[in-house]
Amino acid sequence: MLHANSRVVGFLLGSIDTSLFYRKFIKRKSLRATFILAPKLFLSPSSIKKILETLLYPTRKKVRALPPAELMDLVVDSTVQRSGIGRTLFSRFVQDLAECQVPSFRITTSESLAGAHRFYEKMGAIRASDIQVHANKITRVYTYTARALSGGCGPDALCHADGKVWR
Repeated sequence: MLHANSRVVGFLLGSIDTSLFYRKFIKRKSLRATFILAPKLFLSPSSIKKILETLLYPTRKKVRALPPAELMDLVVDSTVQRSGIGRTLFSRFVQDLAECQVPSFRITTSESLAGAHRFYEKMGAIRASDIQVHANKITRVYTYTARALSGGCGPDALCHADGKVWR
């Protein structure tokens, strides 16, 4: 999460293993989440379907073939977009994963978010496939892999597509 002038201007949600994250959430937090979400769910039964679709999507064959780590959400306040905040959040996520020995991850984004597609492609992500998580909506899936560096950096060094080095 990034702050400016005492307000949140961007955040990133990611996981080393999304399927495991969802399983642990269901096991540990489902009762509490049910109480919090219950009023909203009764007002919008279609929300229950969307929640179940989201929780089950990592089990699909196309998704299981991709890295288990995932950048689930990256949001930057519209008033500060194009100022480097998204790049900073993305780079920190890559660094955090590299420190956990996780060199690659997947990114899911709605087909309608052309700006997000351009951003992820600029960051070095590669379009892997399209899937349908929710009815009548296509989700674009990208993968990102940090490059291993050779030479004086050592065998465990990783670098981001912009050349920044992490050990």
